[in-house]
Amino acid sequence: MAHASPANTASDMIQSQLVANLASMANHGHHTQKPVCQNCETSTTPLWRRDEAGAVLCNACGLFLKLHGRPRPISLKTDVIKSRNRVKTSRTDMNKQKAYAKASPIPCAPSAAESYRLEALGALNTEPAS
Repeated sequence: MAHASPANTASDMIQSQLVANLASMANHGHHTQKPVCQNCETSTTPLWRRDEAGAVLCNACGLFLKLHGRPRPISLKTDVIKSRNRVKTSRTDMNKQKAYAKASPIPCAPSAAESYRLEALGALNTEPAS
């Protein structure tokens, strides 16, 4: 009966740990869980956020925390996600607006520096008409 050397048992332990880690990582990918907000415990949100400590927050709780500096009250929790009615503009409308803006510049009074420069050139008549 041959005795196992300490080097073989150490490499066997390392190999078994490696196999266990690989199996754990493979199983981790198959058992993904839906995120849950640490504040209101919802699992439905259009965007997940994190607080300073790294805890997962829903969009509403994350924005409330960012704006008010405190956790969002549970009394504000709703089960319905409201969507906004946004006006959709086509590309041709946007191009027409850009073309109009370029064609008709907004008239404005010259700045103080511009007025001084024009006055020095004699372009502005600063004296009252007689």
